[in-house]
Amino acid sequence: MDFQKYQIWIKQFLREGKVISPGVTEYSEEIIKQNSQILIQIIRQHAENKEYQSLANLAELLRGECFFCNDYIEEWGIILEMMLLQAIVVFDNEEVFRDHDILWLPHTLYDLIFHQISFDEYPPSCFELYFKLSKRVLYPGFMRLYESDKNGSYSQCLYFIEGASRSFAMQPEKFLELWALIESQIKKDNGYYWLDEYWPTTYKELINSAK
Repeated sequence: MDFQKYQIWIKQFLREGKVISPGVTEYSEEIIKQNSQILIQIIRQHAENKEYQSLANLAELLRGECFFCNDYIEEWGIILEMMLLQAIVVFDNEEVFRDHDILWLPHTLYDLIFHQISFDEYPPSCFELYFKLSKRVLYPGFMRLYESDKNGSYSQCLYFIEGASRSFAMQPEKFLELWALIESQIKKDNGYYWLDEYWPTTYKELINSAK
């Protein structure tokens, strides 16, 4: 489906609770489910074509329209998982170095997750991918995206990781893996400024609770 066409379509659905289909005018769980299933196909198509900018635009639509603020349905777990996988891909294939604007994709997903997602409702695979994405973002090789030109979207990824310290602390092994990467940045004192009240404080609390 042409991106501009489905952009118009998804905006209408999200804002008015209806789709462009004969006889369908009422907002219902069934409509949400049907449109979510179509959205899965759209995401899959963009992923296969490596259309990362289109995925970033779509993520921004979902964020801006508070798509995940309604009651959870199974399709949303699939959608979030697919989007997180593609955000990881742009780091793994180093696309982020070829086009810094693609950082808008992980940036928008972090924002969306922070404000709309409760991982307790989602499959464990979603939090696992969230963790893997955060490892990519914090990896020293990618930190130079921040250090080189203070990239705004990369900085926002770090900002949302910073605010998620207690979420990661619920799984101590994951927290400690990320903390090792963050602590090295704090010691260098030449990258992102990590506030004491988040990861450093949570780390101390975690260690003290284990004694």
